[in-house]
Amino acid sequence: MRPFKMLVATAAAGAMIAMGAVAVTAQVPVPTLVEPTNELDHHRPGHGNTTTTTSTTTTSTTQPPPPAEVTITMIDTGVRATHQEFVWSGPSSNTDQFVAWWDFSSDAANHLPARGELWDTSANGGTPYDPHGHGTATASAAAGTNVGSAAQKRDSFCPGCKLAVAKVGNGAGSVNGDLAEAFKWARETVKSDVISMSIGAIVPLPALISGDLYREIRLARQAGILVVLSNGNGYANAGIPGEPGFATSYANSPFALGVGASGIDGPFVTTDPEVVSDFFDVPLAANSCDTCYDGATGTSFSAPLVAGFAANLKLVAKEAGVPASADYLEQLVKYSARDTVVPPMFEGYGVIDGAGTQVADAEAHVAAGTLPGRPSPDVVGLYVETVQGTLDNVWTDKASEGAQVLTRTSLGTLSPVGTIGASAPTGLSDAEVYKIHADAGEVVDVDVAMNPPDASGINDIDLYVIRDNGSLITGSELTAKSTNAAPSDESVSFVAPSTSDYYIVVLGWSVVGSQPFTLTATNGVTLVYEDYVAHTFGTGLFF
Repeated sequence: MRPFKMLVATAAAGAMIAMGAVAVTAQVPVPTLVEPTNELDHHRPGHGNTTTTTSTTTTSTTQPPPPAEVTITMIDTGVRATHQEFVWSGPSSNTDQFVAWWDFSSDAANHLPARGELWDTSANGGTPYDPHGHGTATASAAAGTNVGSAAQKRDSFCPGCKLAVAKVGNGAGSVNGDLAEAFKWARETVKSDVISMSIGAIVPLPALISGDLYREIRLARQAGILVVLSNGNGYANAGIPGEPGFATSYANSPFALGVGASGIDGPFVTTDPEVVSDFFDVPLAANSCDTCYDGATGTSFSAPLVAGFAANLKLVAKEAGVPASADYLEQLVKYSARDTVVPPMFEGYGVIDGAGTQVADAEAHVAAGTLPGRPSPDVVGLYVETVQGTLDNVWTDKASEGAQVLTRTSLGTLSPVGTIGASAPTGLSDAEVYKIHADAGEVVDVDVAMNPPDASGINDIDLYVIRDNGSLITGSELTAKSTNAAPSDESVSFVAPSTSDYYIVVLGWSVVGSQPFTLTATNGVTLVYEDYVAHTFGTGLFF
């Protein structure tokens, strides 16, 4: 195993997080970037939201449609936007490569964007920055413009594609930004096509530690976004073999595409990727200067290469005017991978590296809405989807997204409508169920207030939003929640991931006696009371 450097950081919740690191940087000047002429709209608030396109002839007054675009959101340590591998015209521009930027990290006091905010102007004059280097490398892998020579820069598969950057790490490599909030921003505000993140735990951890993040990964997938995650670099992020991929966050999410290391390095890093890509000494952009490049090692850099591969296919589909769902894109990426002699537990379906006609073949399939053929029997597919897939589902508790507190409705108390009866965290709980209807993308605000307020300061009620899946209410459809400590009121604001009915559940977490409440919904949404006993609450729903 060839040695590689790594970053180890501590997450806000105390879990150890790792990212593959960028090695010592060498300055390699290359020619100045000439910006392309087909630049698209930033949609940056305050900077205008339209791009003017002039007709290509002098006789026609019909303007051609704007060129298709895709957006990859990078969740990392930021990006040196001024590097020549990116198209950057300044924070007030609407016509360069960057469509969104937010610093979720401690460098900006962990502040969060308001709904609809795309651009963070709180630091560095509004110019995206990267105090570490990891994010600059991953962004250049996904969508760098390939200005550097082959020796300086490994070609990305989606050069110049739009980038949104969620900075969650600082200069020391500490991942201290809210990853779940970054995913939510990428889904609701950026409306990404692909999300790429190269952050994960350095040892196997229970999914319950990161329930919020697993839920956001699932919501992104349900919103039609392909989530691509690095699979891990072995135990302690140090190339120690044997670390089980099914038990290592976050690429074990059933709603993400996990990417590992290709070639001889595969058996020495975390097992059970779904596909693999370049791993060792990958030449990418460095953050030390605008013309600097360096070799970087880790699955951190494998994942964004595959994210760019997928984004390019999405772009081809848009240009061809054909649909390409996240499920289809993931399947096409898997089937386009080149199978080698490496066993599937170390390379999944195989290698994504663009060798031969891999890119052209995949583009032809996406334009036609088809898939490459598979062997019969498909031993690799059987392992990845059935063996590995089942382990992923079990470890991450797919049905309820983490080990959560069970609410046993058979012991629930009956109370008048608008009142929560005696409740305790385990064994005895009361709840009321309401239903609303919301269209995809609709913003819904729901508030529950104790009325009258709890003078004792003991009563604790929580608020959950669950997408309708029949009469069985399970955590797999959990869309939003508010679980403040007693005696606070609760409120949620969410963007409906799909057109559907949604259950609003007011749950008694810890209530002495009984507690009346008032439930309201804004934005013209109508709350309809549901018969509580008509619903079966699946195990592991509330947490």
